Amino acid sequence: MAYLVSHPDEVKVISYRFGKGATDIDKYLELDGYKSARKAIELGAEGIIAEMKASNLRGRGGAGFPTGMKWSFVPKQSAKPKYVLVNGDESEPGTCKDRLIFEHDPHSVIEGVIIAGLAIGSKMGFIYLRGEYRYLLKIMEKAIDDAYAKGFLGTQRISGGAVPFPRRTCALPGKSFGCEPAFAPQHARCSG
Repeated sequence: MAYLVSHPDEVKVISYRFGKGATDIDKYLELDGYKSARKAIELGAEGIIAEMKASNLRGRGGAGFPTGMKWSFVPKQSAKPKYVLVNGDESEPGTCKDRLIFEHDPHSVIEGVIIAGLAIGSKMGFIYLRGEYRYLLKIMEKAIDDAYAKGFLGTQRISGGAVPFPRRTCALPGKSFGCEPAFAPQHARCSG
């Protein structure tokens, strides 16, 4: 793993769990992991979206579009499936954040998928990892396995609410995905 250097006055937001063993789910839980997912279940979709709007969290793309606003545009009553997509490609110029987040804090990505899924009514999430970072696939697969084992993913209940992500993980050549499709309870490793 990369050695991380930061200024003593830096306020760590994204990286505050880096170097603290947060790839282990028990350590992640000690560091307040999955508390936001529990809160999201209590808030419900509209409450999550209201929190996101109030936070003014913005996307990291060129437009910096507000996340809460984007989530509010997803049709609530649509019969079509909804998906949460995590882009771990790290192809944006001048950024090197994705690899470090997947390497040091993979459960935060899973927790984000849970929260986004609850907000928009999705039962399926995809995590894209660029092909050059194949070693991250093992880290993410273990984190996903651990999240299922502890009941944070799947049909089990946490804090009185269901997180509807039954199990499946896929790896495709050159591009790797971790996915939690609805109604696919078997763990499958796909290639094609």
